Amino acid sequence: MGTMTMPLEQTINTEPLLTIMGIVAAAWAIIPRTRLLQISLNLSWIDWTLTGFALLLANYLTFEPLLSSFNLYYSIGPWLPGLDSASATYLIFIVWLAYVFLRSRFGHLPRSNTKKFKELIDRLIATRQYDELELIIEPQLDKISEIAGLKNLQTNASSKNSELKVNAPNNHQNQQNTQTPQAIAHEIIFKIINTKQFTSHISLTNPRICLKLIKSPKVIPTDFSIRFIEAVIKNTESQLHMELQNNKEFQTPGKGSRLRIDNNSIIIKELLSNPYIATNHYGVESAISRTALQLIENDEMLINKLNTPSIYSKEIDKEPNPINASISMLNILIHEGIHNQYQNSIGIRLMLYLTESLINKTEDGLNYNSRTGTPIRYLIEQIIATVIEWIMEGSYIEKLPKENVLENIKNYDTTLNIMKLQKNLEVFINNYSEQLSRKEVDDIFISRESAELLGEITATIVFSKTMSDEWKDLCLNQIIQNHKGTHKNPYPADEEIAAQEKEMADLMLDKIIQGRSTSPEYRRQLLIHVERLDKEDSKPLRDRLLQAIAEDKARESSH
Repeated sequence: MGTMTMPLEQTINTEPLLTIMGIVAAAWAIIPRTRLLQISLNLSWIDWTLTGFALLLANYLTFEPLLSSFNLYYSIGPWLPGLDSASATYLIFIVWLAYVFLRSRFGHLPRSNTKKFKELIDRLIATRQYDELELIIEPQLDKISEIAGLKNLQTNASSKNSELKVNAPNNHQNQQNTQTPQAIAHEIIFKIINTKQFTSHISLTNPRICLKLIKSPKVIPTDFSIRFIEAVIKNTESQLHMELQNNKEFQTPGKGSRLRIDNNSIIIKELLSNPYIATNHYGVESAISRTALQLIENDEMLINKLNTPSIYSKEIDKEPNPINASISMLNILIHEGIHNQYQNSIGIRLMLYLTESLINKTEDGLNYNSRTGTPIRYLIEQIIATVIEWIMEGSYIEKLPKENVLENIKNYDTTLNIMKLQKNLEVFINNYSEQLSRKEVDDIFISRESAELLGEITATIVFSKTMSDEWKDLCLNQIIQNHKGTHKNPYPADEEIAAQEKEMADLMLDKIIQGRSTSPEYRRQLLIHVERLDKEDSKPLRDRLLQAIAEDKARESSH
């Protein structure tokens, strides 16, 4: 870099600098404002300092002759071959541009910009610019959660417990200073999750954002996850429906109906794979119940469609449908609960409420026969088939050690109480642990509960005044044929599993005879329908039923 002075008009060349500034100005004009804001939010004071230094250096090189004339230019030696002040200025610009791009693309929100970020969020929500809001939030969500003092929910309940205790926000401290980055970050998250229209928007356009939000313990209310689940169930174009349609592979073909949860099925995997988290943190069962039952009760267009006879009614499982989606979601969740030896019935009773609601909304049900095909009829058949699967799934589980099951129960109950109480925690954990150590574990708890449920569903069908006798017979025959299928193979490949299948199938019949109660009238009505079915196929149920009726008569005569 020589310092020889020459006439300024010959040596000072501002064209490269002006060209670069023009390019920057043009890019600034065409880049979307949202993207510019996103870039600026990622830049810290260090980045702005480096930007200022790069601009100063470019001007320093450009005006080298002028500065040299005043002895203000410091030279570190001659230019490298092929390099001069113009090309050096261009090189500085390229390096600066690359740096800004990398910072905007991979950088994170500095704590100092938290307030600015909140102001931007408020403005976008107020103007309902949800597309722009989505673009702004997604890359910054992890950083905002970090600033707020939140950590992602882990896949095991144990780590969840500790996070709930450690990361619970200090409300007193936040009240003292609401302008701290942590307090502002909390406000941002609450603002996001409490904007219902935005929740509905991203549930369909970018469910990954919702899945990130529902992982944050304590600070995220269950209502948010419920709104998210409701949105993806109701909209048949959502990613959830696509995942349910594609997720049909059995985890162990030939040994039960448990589905393999594909890693690409991000909603199913996150919401349904862990029954402990699904029930007490996400509120999955509540969301499914509320959505399905409200739709049946209030959506007249849906009910009309479900009551319309069609030759394609049997294809209901292949057609996106919010009620069918609700059944499929609950089916996946219950199967995971069965294989985790979950000691809670979760949301299995939803199937009873769905059956009752669908029957009540059935039009012209007294004229139903074997040739009448409506989506409602096949939905009820699907409910019965699903509950039977839950019963029979008890034959295929790999039993977990008692201590593992007890630990899961402890984590479930402890977490639930933490979320509700947040007091006397240690005392509760110690006392509960002692009780838990003495608790008996039922390996097939949910399957037994499902058998009870099938009895209640059967009683609901038998006593229904809106279903034809032939329709009732079809439902009962579905159960009988399943029982027959488990007993017809005298030489099974796996004798142990075959014995378990027969045991669960017999339990199913026993619970059907009990029904909702031990009402003798129910068993007499049930017998009327059983007598109309195939004598050989229905014999196991009929023999048990006749014995129960005889015992009823014996009890009545003793009184």
